Amino acid sequence: MIRPAKRGMGALLGAVLVFLSAGAYAADTKVKADAEPKVQITVDDSAVRQLIALAAAHDTTDASLDAWMDLPANAYLLKIGASEENLTRAQLKANAIEAINGTATPKTQPSDDMGAMRFTAEIYTKMLDTLQASLPNRLKRITDRDKQFSPPNTDVTETVYLHLGGDWDAINANGAIYINIRYWIEQAQPSWNGFNMVVAHETMHTIQNQAYGNPEDQADGPGAFLTALSKTQREGTARYVEYDTDPEAYGQGTYGFFSRAVTTETLRSFPTDINLLKPLYDSCFPAFSHDKFVQSYASGVSGGGPFYDVGHGIAKAIDERLGRKVLIDTIAGGPKMFFTKYLELCDKDKNLPKLPDDVAKQVRVMPDKL
Repeated sequence: MIRPAKRGMGALLGAVLVFLSAGAYAADTKVKADAEPKVQITVDDSAVRQLIALAAAHDTTDASLDAWMDLPANAYLLKIGASEENLTRAQLKANAIEAINGTATPKTQPSDDMGAMRFTAEIYTKMLDTLQASLPNRLKRITDRDKQFSPPNTDVTETVYLHLGGDWDAINANGAIYINIRYWIEQAQPSWNGFNMVVAHETMHTIQNQAYGNPEDQADGPGAFLTALSKTQREGTARYVEYDTDPEAYGQGTYGFFSRAVTTETLRSFPTDINLLKPLYDSCFPAFSHDKFVQSYASGVSGGGPFYDVGHGIAKAIDERLGRKVLIDTIAGGPKMFFTKYLELCDKDKNLPKLPDDVAKQVRVMPDKL
């Protein structure tokens, strides 16, 4: 009900209260606005376009090739090549010259070779142009999806680099995403189906890094165990996020079609794969065996292994049964909160796949962070 304004001190007091309330509301609105997740993504295809341009100009000069190799995407490729001892700068340069001259073949540069640079200019240019034209809608869809799972105050700005070479489809490194375009052209029917889900997945890792961090401890049992559970949480949650980034069906035979089919099928293995956390535990406790840990961990995560669907199944259960806010809380809270919330669900629903007893006991006593 609206009352007539009063004069005198009462009116002044009322005005002060209204002013203070308005100020408090404005401040509260600003806090809420600041807390809203912010996710910004840009795409850099210069490593591919410039190689195509060098081929068109028949340019194999040292200056041009050095400038090309120094582009961020190629610099990262060389960094990984050096760490894995399977690609040197000289080899990349030689492969690029072959590609520019049109003499590279699947025999001299197999698709799975770290430094494979061969391409067909017409096909690759068309693919890049198609992606560029669709980017505004794609990036909005990706960022909208990721923000639905982002903790308050998330503020992520990253670049997606398209490149040739590498033995990965997509990888996240220090807030940048590196995508091998060959997977969308040669590994399946040429199409960008699946690009959105992959970028949403990798962007989720940047969000996780900002919210909690990315443990990499393998010095002792407790550290290694927390690290492995963190990876299980990270990959599983990111896979859960990626799954419905594109709710429509992908074209059969495309990279996205195969990728989502694998995710759908492997989730069926969640009830049995959760038992693989027991050998992981045994490698860490009561005595830590680094060799056994590496073997168990690698078999669980390599190539999107069974730890992915374990984390996926747990993230899905938390989201559907406890709510989105709780799942978001686990992203900031880390693996202890993630697995503890699942234990609470298992206590209520005996039909859910159980964590192995030793794993459950260790989750209850493990630290929140290392």
